[in-house]
Amino acid sequence: MARGYQIIEPAGLDRLLGAPPSFPVGVALLYWLIEQLKLELGPRLDGLEVEVIRVEYHGAYPALGVHYREEVGDIAPLLERTIDRLLRDRPVASFVAFLVDHPADWGEVCTQLLAGRS
Repeated sequence: MARGYQIIEPAGLDRLLGAPPSFPVGVALLYWLIEQLKLELGPRLDGLEVEVIRVEYHGAYPALGVHYREEVGDIAPLLERTIDRLLRDRPVASFVAFLVDHPADWGEVCTQLLAGRS
């Protein structure tokens, strides 16, 4: 059974996630954002899951998806504000540390995601 998601497309990542050659970096950044959101928002994320998902609209591309396990109200505005702040204020060293701590072939992760096999 397919899961329903509320799609979150961070405005600060439009150029990155709008160009297929940069999708692997965008996917890695989305996974980093999920980790940062968990640190920032903690219990405010109870009752939902934030995941990197495949979206289709004039082709497939990666985005964040929120799956609500229970009624918690619309969390999208809070997530969008927090993501904007994280992208603006977090040092790039935080993202680099994430990449070092989570060694992955981000190109392959992206390929699997966009093929619907994640």
